[in-house]
Amino acid sequence: MNNVPITLLKSTLTAGTIFWFILLQEENLLYRPLMLIVFSIFPIIVLSSSIIMISIYPFTVINNNTFTKRDSFKKYFPYYTLVTFVICLFSTIAFQFDVFAIAFFSSAFITLMFAWVWMFKPKKNEIQQNTDL
Repeated sequence: MNNVPITLLKSTLTAGTIFWFILLQEENLLYRPLMLIVFSIFPIIVLSSSIIMISIYPFTVINNNTFTKRDSFKKYFPYYTLVTFVICLFSTIAFQFDVFAIAFFSSAFITLMFAWVWMFKPKKNEIQQNTDL
């Protein structure tokens, strides 16, 4: 149906890469990244998977009979983007632009936007069926 396991795997890898790319720019973390990266894998998996399952997956199930994936994407994605951006921006400001807050919220926002595309992207056979009509 929605390639949920593949989307969760891609999202975890994307979130971890963006998060650690930002954090490794800090000078004081330069000599300890391997242990931190290893210990951060599980929380990143749990957070990204739960956020996607709570905030994006319901949109794939809502009105599944009346809307196509493309219609749902066009209808809900712009509002979701605005609300998510505002939440991430205000959360970063609330944490006084701490490097960890910037890394967390920017990786969360970018990953969620990619997850929308990955979840709502039609499969190749669906594209061929639509062109045959």
